[in-house]
Amino acid sequence: MALPANDLDAIKKLAKRKGLPYQQLMRAWLQERLKNELSVR
Repeated sequence: MALPANDLDAIKKLAKRKGLPYQQLMRAWLQERLKNELSVR
C-alpha cells in the first residue's frame, strides 16, 4: 500500500511513542476498522 510520505512519517512517530513497529500499528488499525465496519452491517 502506498501512502503519502508525511502520513507514513506521522505513523512512524506514533508507533515509536507506543513502542511498536509501525507495520504492527497499521495492521492493528486496519483490523480494528474492519471489525467495526463488518459489525455495522
